[in-house]
Amino acid sequence: MDGGETEDGVDPQPESWDEFVRRVNEFVDSGELENRENVYKRDIAHDVAGARKEMLNCYDDKWPPSLKKALRPKHPVHEIALDDFNTWCMNHPDKARKALQAIWTERPLSVAERIRAFSDKLPRPEIKGGTGTRTTLASALLMGLNVTQFPPFMTTIFGNAYEHTGYEQPRKEADEAEVYEHALGFLDQFIKEARARGARLRHRLDVQSVVWHWRHLPDDLPLLGLPFPECSNSAVTENDYDGWNVFARRVNDLVSSDGWNKKQIAPKLKIEGMAKQARTAVLTDADNWADLVKRIFTGEYVYYINREKVRSWIDASPEDALKALKASWTEGNLSEEQRIREFCKRFPEEIISGIGSRLTVAATLLATYDAKRFPPFSKLKYDNAYRQTGYNPPEQNADEAALYVHAPGRLHLNWVRTSKCSRILFQVGVRHREMYERWHVDGEFNLSRRLRA
Repeated sequence: MDGGETEDGVDPQPESWDEFVRRVNEFVDSGELENRENVYKRDIAHDVAGARKEMLNCYDDKWPPSLKKALRPKHPVHEIALDDFNTWCMNHPDKARKALQAIWTERPLSVAERIRAFSDKLPRPEIKGGTGTRTTLASALLMGLNVTQFPPFMTTIFGNAYEHTGYEQPRKEADEAEVYEHALGFLDQFIKEARARGARLRHRLDVQSVVWHWRHLPDDLPLLGLPFPECSNSAVTENDYDGWNVFARRVNDLVSSDGWNKKQIAPKLKIEGMAKQARTAVLTDADNWADLVKRIFTGEYVYYINREKVRSWIDASPEDALKALKASWTEGNLSEEQRIREFCKRFPEEIISGIGSRLTVAATLLATYDAKRFPPFSKLKYDNAYRQTGYNPPEQNADEAALYVHAPGRLHLNWVRTSKCSRILFQVGVRHREMYERWHVDGEFNLSRRLRA
């Protein structure tokens, strides 16, 4: 382990990146990564995919044995939990089928939606264990969809990896979906930084296998969030910290100013208030619901939307518009992804066809639930922010819901937890997602490559 400590007394670099990359590339080039770590996981994934196909196409109770055969004890599910799960499937195949259909559905749901729908249907008494156990079980089933994108998860191994790489631990109250998404975020950040330094890693499964293989030597994992080669060839410099200190000071000055609240916060909170009124009117079929909804889409408060098209659609097709709004604003306990998808399914593409523009409309409706959590969206601005900060863009085939979750739902978390100056950023007056939305997508701060460093 390299010596030297930061001012906080924390070793800044458990393993040098140069040495780690050398060892990883030897591991890859020797074929050991594939043969010792990936092959058996691909075999499990192949068998799970077969069990999935049989279950989805089978209309009797003969499918449980194939799933039991596909899932191996300890790889990754603990044998006790796995035995509980297999027993439940055998004794209650109808209930188990519904749970598996939820996570294996062919509908274009996010991984979080799949896991939550699956976990909600798992019986707690019959299948022992907590959130970590259920997350591991869900990850094993997701392997059958695409193991390179959804590798297996184990709480202890990933927890140790977070600790030794300096990556933030998930929230204590996180559910199974959040725990697994947190793990995927870690793998994505790891591969991004490793590739920048020359590691020949291809996908999440490769990184997961490296972490798995290094589990008995976690101190040999490198610290995440250090400068990339193109930014610096050494550890964090005083200039780097000075740059972040300047940025943090400017942000705090802006946040504490009267202009910030007047220009950025107050208009969005006003949208929230108008959206709450409109939602109540829509759900109660009030006579003035259309006028109240159209008030939300005014240029004075909302950025970059085709507001006149939306207003004209409401006037021309009030019944269709009312159904779409009720789908988004339903009293049901839906996630933001589900609300966006339900609205967009009913929002005609001939009115607005671009995914980014459609999302801007759908995101505006979410303000009724709390503008601090669901700020406005602009695809152009977020795309620019991704390029400037080095943050991974969303997948090319991402729908409106996936774009939104990738932006204000994830961008600010990645910024804080992966920055080499995260301690400085925690000193910033951070309160709401809308503040991150402002900092990231507005040109006022020239972040350039600082977030990559």
